[in-house]
Amino acid sequence: MGKKEAPSSFYAQLSYLRGTSREYKDANAGALDVGFRWRAWKGLHLSIGLLALVAPDKDVRFNPTPGVGYALTF
Repeated sequence: MGKKEAPSSFYAQLSYLRGTSREYKDANAGALDVGFRWRAWKGLHLSIGLLALVAPDKDVRFNPTPGVGYALTF
């Protein structure tokens, strides 16, 4: 969105996860994270999203994924 060098945008990320402790020890899982990343000022960006954690024999869990970051463009 916008015509900046690094415009604001929606994003989606898919990840494979492997549990290392507690109730997910040695379990395979997947995560889907979707949200919006707003380029607030120069390299500063703010994001808000929702992550869905899916694993066999477990209930699907949803977690908010807020974030603040800074990126340099070369």
